Amino acid sequence: MAHGRSIDEVRKYLGADSLVYLTVGELINAIGTTELCTACFTGNYPFTINIDETEVAFTSDRLWEP
Repeated sequence: MAHGRSIDEVRKYLGADSLVYLTVGELINAIGTTELCTACFTGNYPFTINIDETEVAFTSDRLWEP
């Protein structure tokens, strides 16, 4: 819900007095563990992603066959 919106727009939408985002480091410290995947925040995935193949897999009409 925050995509494409400013911090102030999100704050107003939530009806909050203030809104501050944590850095990835702050998130890890708040959770208290480093055993979590942060790829969705950092873009550093623990595996290789072939964007072309992924796009075809999610947009084609063909059935997925293992």
